[in-house]
Amino acid sequence: MAAEAALVNLNGKKIISTEIRVNWAHAGSATKEDVSSHFHIFVGDLSPELNDQMLGKAFSLFGSMSEARVMWDPVSGKSRGYGFVAFREKTDAEKAITTMNGEWLGSRPVRVNWANQKSAADAISFESIITQTSQFNTTIYIGNLPSTTSRKTRSDSDVSSI
Repeated sequence: MAAEAALVNLNGKKIISTEIRVNWAHAGSATKEDVSSHFHIFVGDLSPELNDQMLGKAFSLFGSMSEARVMWDPVSGKSRGYGFVAFREKTDAEKAITTMNGEWLGSRPVRVNWANQKSAADAISFESIITQTSQFNTTIYIGNLPSTTSRKTRSDSDVSSI
């Protein structure tokens, strides 16, 4: 109930002259495929208009593509100009790198190469997080806060107490 009240009462509220957005936080589809063991490629110099679906469509020609993600700047909401594509089969990823490097996507030619994978040892497991979380925990997303917003400012604005 408190989370619903926060959604209703805080969405559109101004904090330090900036209107905030409040929405339900979610991890996406529960049936999302685990791509951690897939072969990942980096796609750079992306046109600003490209999104996940467009990137996925361009690379779906290579068979075993499992995920395509454009990276976005959380402050500006604009593309960072790069993304990642995952493939189930290494040969499909290799073919995508060879074929798509230098090809035009949108209004620019893209750079394509192997992605540098983060170490699995650095990742925190879902089980580890869930055991530390109260069963009554509900998370909401509050976006568009100015980068200068402090925890104290949020508390003073009743953002943290609803």
